[in-house]
Amino acid sequence: MLQSNKQSTSIPISIRERLVCLAASMTLVFTGWSIGGYNDWALHLLFLGGLLTFSFSIAPMPIAWNGYDRRHSFKMNIKRLLRLPFFWLGAVFLVYIFIQYINPSVELVRGEGSWWVQSISPPLGQGFPSSVKADYSEMNALRALVIHGAA
Repeated sequence: MLQSNKQSTSIPISIRERLVCLAASMTLVFTGWSIGGYNDWALHLLFLGGLLTFSFSIAPMPIAWNGYDRRHSFKMNIKRLLRLPFFWLGAVFLVYIFIQYINPSVELVRGEGSWWVQSISPPLGQGFPSSVKADYSEMNALRALVIHGAA
């Protein structure tokens, strides 16, 4: 049997990492409980949980909260974030959904016991991405923006 003479050392988990894990875990558990944000209030709580997790990961915090090696400062975290292509892809996707939200080309109209869609003139023009002008609680581009922003 092989044995090592080296002693195992444990690296302490920083307060920043604990806060990120706690916020992300609570948001993830709430996602299952709230059926993925089906209700408006649940969707807004999921969005706040996502923002809280994101802010804990990059927000300025005391130096002692940044881990044993002090390599998780605000400037270093922002630089790391801005170098990630997935961050930029996600940001472009959210901007795309926002452009759709401010440029509706079809409106959902409700009558007595029925509904239909009606074409409207998009404010930004036909060349930009467009969406359906509908109620937030059912589904529209703003709700899609909040759903994807929460993720």
